[in-house]
Amino acid sequence: METDFELEEMLFATNNTTAANLPEICPMLTKEDETMLYEIEFICCIIQLVICIFGTIGNMFSVFLFRKKELISFFNQLLSSLSVFDMLYLITMGIEAADKIGLHTVVHTFLFPFFLYPLSNIAFTGSIYMTMAIAIERYIAVHHPLDYNRAMNDVSGHKRRLARYLVPVCAGLVAMVG
Repeated sequence: METDFELEEMLFATNNTTAANLPEICPMLTKEDETMLYEIEFICCIIQLVICIFGTIGNMFSVFLFRKKELISFFNQLLSSLSVFDMLYLITMGIEAADKIGLHTVVHTFLFPFFLYPLSNIAFTGSIYMTMAIAIERYIAVHHPLDYNRAMNDVSGHKRRLARYLVPVCAGLVAMVG
């Protein structure tokens, strides 16, 4: 087994770097560089915050649009659910961007590890799964239209599907709490 010193020698030998010229190749950041990096991060956080605000407003409009009586269908309900998950993710990312630009509060410090971080991950995962559900639903609707139409018009089928979704969620909640 090679020692750390031997590994350093091999590294310096392979790329013609010596300990004497290492500071010339990899200089330390100057104050101007640090200021520029801070300004770039600040601008990126402002842009992220603006995108989150517009995305949240757009998702709210789409949820209200898909909940109209004339537009109620299984596909629109899936799109509405996707909009809700995306909206939750955008809200949590907007809060994080606001925190990075200096709007830090004690409430954020308390909520981040217990609520905001898990909610962000849950919303992101939910968004991915809803996208997959929409893709599967569209595949079935296009490739098996007769079966899809029969399944969508069966009233007892809706109750069975709802029970299949709610029973595991309730069981998981009971297990988590108790």
